[in-house]
Order: sequence, then structure tokens, then C-alpha cells
Amino acid sequence: EKLVRKLELTMSQGASPILGEYENFLYGPPEKNHYHYVSILKDGKGAFIWKTQCNQWLLTPLKDEKLTFIVGDKCPYFKTGYKTMKFKTDYKGTIIGAYGPGNEYFTKVEQHSSIKYNLKGVEKPKYENDNDNDEMKEGVDTAGG
Repeated sequence: EKLVRKLELTMSQGASPILGEYENFLYGPPEKNHYHYVSILKDGKGAFIWKTQCNQWLLTPLKDEKLTFIVGDKCPYFKTGYKTMKFKTDYKGTIIGAYGPGNEYFTKVEQHSSIKYNLKGVEKPKYENDNDNDEMKEGVDTAGG
């Protein structure tokens, strides 16, 4: 009960815990495709967007069931029966994943695996101070002061 209340409060404040990056780890690099990398974004109208590397569709909260969403008809699996989806939480109520098309599990991640950039048409983001292949580093001042 407390976990549900905490989640309701967080969602009502606008900083939804479902927003972020999700990845399907059921497949290895040869089979992994554009659908296995998902970003969940706000749509600005009270719903959310399930965005893959090649398409997107709306997710509208289902009022009677917590963490359950109505899948928009732009989803390619909508016509074959994929009408609702759910998010999964850990014992503290933190969102840890989502059940996507085919009830396949997508783990919530800080960022997608770099193998995503091996897919056709997916480009690695360029950073302003990109020095060859150096990873982007957090701004930490180690000079003391």
C-alpha cells in the first residue's frame, strides 16, 4: 500500500519513474535489432511514448490498474492483440523493467549497450569535445581547491 502511494505521488509530481531507457537482453548481438532498444518519453498530454530505434507508439495509463498502460494503435503488434503492457517493480516499488510486445522483458538501464551502434542507421552521438574514441567523462575537478 505504501509503495503504491509513493508511486502515485511521484507520478503526480510530473517526474515519472517509468521514463528512461530500456533494453531487451533476451537476444545476443546477431539477433538483436532496432526494437530491442527502447526509450520511454513523455508525450506532453498525460501519456507516454514507447520509442524504439525505428518507430514509436503511445502508452496511456490505465486508470484502474497501477503500472498498466494501453498500447497505442501505431504499435505494429496492436492488430495481433498487443493492447496493454505493464511495468515491473522491485520490492521497494522502484521500476526495474517493462513487458513489451510478446510479453518480452525489457530491463530498465542507465544507457543502452554500445552494440546498438552496430545496427544499420543508428549513429553514435557526437559530443562537442570528442577526442577520437575517448569516453565522455563526468566533470570532476581533481585539481583541489
